[in-house]
Amino acid sequence: MKIRQARTWAVPTSPLEHRPFLSQLRTIRSELQARKSDPWQERLALLRGQKGSDGVERVSTEAVFDHLNLKPVQRTPEAGKRVKAMMGGLGWTWVRARHVTGSGSVGRVRGYARASDNTLEGNIELDSKNC
Repeated sequence: MKIRQARTWAVPTSPLEHRPFLSQLRTIRSELQARKSDPWQERLALLRGQKGSDGVERVSTEAVFDHLNLKPVQRTPEAGKRVKAMMGGLGWTWVRARHVTGSGSVGRVRGYARASDNTLEGNIELDSKNC
């Protein structure tokens, strides 16, 4: 006599399993296309700004465009929006600051800022140098 095993039904683990197969394929394809990295993404990930005494790393939009080797003609509002979206994804925040130039005039600088990874370590180093 053969013993029959009870059939166990798989419980869906993801919302994809409830949808038709073609719908699942479309969703997966769109996710993969979204994951494809922009050619600028890799270069922006390597970008480092100037660290201030407050431990905040800053970089101007002009320096970002220079880092990407964009010609002045290519520095369009669309390019700025594209950079802003990617920089936000990398942990940078868009800022606008006043800057005193070498001639003493005040100008406005637009760029990005982020807290450096070792802000606390930098403060400890400064304190140990002053002792």
